[in-house]
Amino acid sequence: MKDEKLIMDILKNMDLKIDLNLDKISKSIENINEKLDKISYNLKSD
Repeated sequence: MKDEKLIMDILKNMDLKIDLNLDKISKSIENINEKLDKISYNLKSD
């Protein structure tokens, strides 16, 4: 029983880490998109 709880705790922690990483990734993607938008805007205005 003790082992099961330990495993569940580990899995929960992994889930949290994965969520955090996904959040970071999506923020990075948003940043990249913003930069691309600026670049394409600049290219169009030239």
